[in-house]
Amino acid sequence: CLYGTPAWLAPDAVVCPYGVAGEAAPPIDLTQMTAFLTALLGRYPGRIEAVQVWNEPDYLPNGGGFWRGTREQLVALIAAASAVLRPAGVTVLSPGCTLLVNANSGADQWLQAGGAAHVDAMSLHPYRSTPTRRYPGDGTLASSAQGLRMARKVLPAGSAPWVSEWGKGSP
Repeated sequence: CLYGTPAWLAPDAVVCPYGVAGEAAPPIDLTQMTAFLTALLGRYPGRIEAVQVWNEPDYLPNGGGFWRGTREQLVALIAAASAVLRPAGVTVLSPGCTLLVNANSGADQWLQAGGAAHVDAMSLHPYRSTPTRRYPGDGTLASSAQGLRMARKVLPAGSAPWVSEWGKGSP
C-alpha cells in the first residue's frame, strides 16, 4: 500500500490516525512520489505484483482520516502512481475502500472524477459490509453488492476486486 506523506512533503503537520504529522495530506510534489516508486521498483525488479494507491480515503473519523486532500488531488495522485507502475507490469489497485457509495467520500466520487482510468482493480476493505453493525455506519452485505455493481460500470470488464484488508472483528 502506497500510503502516507512524509512531513517534509506534506502541506500541513496535522496528526492523523497513525499519529504521524502530515501523513494523510496530499504530497505537495508528485514527482517526489513517482521518484520513490521508481526507486522501489528498481530495488525490487519483478517482485512487486500490485500496489494499492492510498488507504481508505473514505474513512473520516471525527472529520479526520486517512486522506485530507480533495477528490481531484486523489485522482492526480492515482494517475501519477499509475504512470510509473503500469509500464513496470504492476497491477494498480484503487485506494482501499470501506464506503463504495457515499456522497462525500465514497469510491464512486473519485472513480467518476477520473480515477477509474488509472486503476486496474478495486481494492476493498469491507469492514462496513457486515450484518453485525459493529462499526458506525455499517452497511449490509447487500450494500456491498450494490457498490460492486457501481464499480463494475466504471472499471474495465474482467477486473476482479481485491480484498486487501479485513479485520479480525469482521464476521
